[in-house]
Amino acid sequence: MMFKLDENGDTLDVKLIDFQISYWGSPAGDLFYFLISSVKDDIKVKYFDEFIEFYHEKLVESLKKLNYDQHIPTLTELHIELLEKRQSGTVMSQITKKHSS
Repeated sequence: MMFKLDENGDTLDVKLIDFQISYWGSPAGDLFYFLISSVKDDIKVKYFDEFIEFYHEKLVESLKKLNYDQHIPTLTELHIELLEKRQSGTVMSQITKKHSS
């Protein structure tokens, strides 16, 4: 937790930072984790493509704002990455379901 204090030491604001799953890797991992851990199955199925498109749009916007100078994946490349990483998504879903029960 990070605290923002005033000149008297009183708390003005608190930010929770969670680094327990922090890693450098494919955006597909982030996307799978979000979809598996945070979205109900019926919504996940119905809006899967929209989630992927929205994520990609925001990823591209963020990387451009940060002046990222490496290759920015296309939507098609993200879809391919999701297909290639689908096994890790399956494992993650089992772990997430086990801990949420």
